[in-house]
This record gives sequence, structure tokens and C-alpha cells, in this order.
Amino acid sequence: MNKWVWFDMDGTLVDLYSNPNWLKELHSHNPAPYLNAKPIYEQRSLLRALSALKAKGFKLGIISWVSKMTTTKYTREVKSAKIKWLKEHELYDLFDEILITSYGDNKSNRCCDY
Repeated sequence: MNKWVWFDMDGTLVDLYSNPNWLKELHSHNPAPYLNAKPIYEQRSLLRALSALKAKGFKLGIISWVSKMTTTKYTREVKSAKIKWLKEHELYDLFDEILITSYGDNKSNRCCDY
């Protein structure tokens, strides 16, 4: 059985809530808070830590929700924005699986399939 380490994005890797207008923008279906958020951790340190986990044989996953108040179009935009954020911060290629699910999905149930 593979050993997995799963990470949430919003409030864990991504400082979504530091944007003073984040909630207003999400309510207006604006994906900007997901695109413009700063990382919580210094990038090089995080890259080293994730690489060390990979070197020890761990598989890495992202499990993150889309916005609570959404539409089909906005769900696509949020998923795209989160993937773009991971790529821009050079994290995307370190993850073996990226699951961006509906708000309220039981994340632990989704991760147990791996």
C-alpha cells in the first residue's frame, strides 16, 4: 500500500484569507482570490520539504474544495485557478494527485481511495 500525504490548499498552503476582499469576490464569482493568493510558506522551504517526502517514498496529494456558492462555470474557473496557482508556485509537478471537489465533500473519504 502506498503512503500518502494529503494537503488542503485554502488556509493550509495558500493564504487565501489575507486578501481583504476575498469573501466579497467569491460571492461575486470572481476567481481572483484563488489566483492572487500568496503562499503561506516560503517557497524554497516548502519545495524542499515536499521533495524530501517524495524521496522517502511518499505520494503527495492535494484535496481542496471549490467555492461554497458556485455555478458550473465558476466551479471550472476555480479549479483552473487552483491548478494555475500550483503551477505558478512550482508545486504542481510534485503532486501525484490533485482532487478539487465540491464544497462540503468529505475529504477523508475521497482520500481513502488511494
